[in-house]
Amino acid sequence: VYIAINKNDEVREYVPLTEGEHYTLNTDNVGANGGGSFTISFDDLKTAPFVNEENRKYVIVTYDATLNANAVIGLPGNPNDVYLEFSNNPNGNGKGRTAEDTVIVFTYKLDGTKVDGENAEKMLQDAQFVLLNGGHTQVARIENGKLAEWVNFPDGYDNTNYAEIPYETWTEFNEDMNVIMASDAEGTFGVAGLEDGTYYLLEIKAPNGYNLLEHDLKVTITATTANGQNWNGAANTALTALAVQTQLGETAPVDGTGNVETGAVGIQVTNNHGATLPETGGMGTTLFYVIGSLLVVGAGILLVVRFRMGASNKE
Repeated sequence: VYIAINKNDEVREYVPLTEGEHYTLNTDNVGANGGGSFTISFDDLKTAPFVNEENRKYVIVTYDATLNANAVIGLPGNPNDVYLEFSNNPNGNGKGRTAEDTVIVFTYKLDGTKVDGENAEKMLQDAQFVLLNGGHTQVARIENGKLAEWVNFPDGYDNTNYAEIPYETWTEFNEDMNVIMASDAEGTFGVAGLEDGTYYLLEIKAPNGYNLLEHDLKVTITATTANGQNWNGAANTALTALAVQTQLGETAPVDGTGNVETGAVGIQVTNNHGATLPETGGMGTTLFYVIGSLLVVGAGILLVVRFRMGASNKE
């Protein structure tokens, strides 16, 4: 809680007021599983520190809130309402109340599809991924398809060597942390509860017969919101656009799809076939036999020629 000169002050440049001494915080109405409300009250605001110093006349309250597993994905979002109740009768108990000011917090869902690099209609099962944050410093722990929290890499690894983590280490880490996403029979995988911003999708296991991605896939979610004091307060106008792009290494970015109603962004992740040895008993084996025979014959001719040359030299 701060006393500031105007609404646009960088409030953290000021010394905050002290809870219990300058104001009272009541959190009795905050729900055990989230939601509810809290109140901040002053017995006499005129006696609070800094009031009227250098014409400071704005009370600024900042708070942080974390969306939980019950958060709405996409529209209508998760509203935060605030209002001011004040005494308007110094000689009695009359109170006034301002209109509610609403800000809506949005969260999004990443819908991925794993497909063949040459045939996008062919869905690939059992590709496995972990999701990294934008700084490559932490990995997403997932519960029931939703982001639960960001956790550190397995012991001994960080943002400098995460790409070297063996698959076996990931599977062991997953037993406690649940960080691995796998594509199903339809090639789909995903996670909900993401903010707009940049993430990295690291493939740790490719489908059978396919090559592992050479780089982690950069995923950028971009949302356009209309929150602000000039906003009309209607939830269906608060989120106006949603887009996503992916980029693998230095290749050109690829646009995905975005749906403001559901909050889902869709991406395709492709895998290409790996190099395979010829099948046993097939044409490849026959070629090996022919080439091997020619080499043996060639060696025999070389030995004969050398033997004859040696005999000729002796004569």
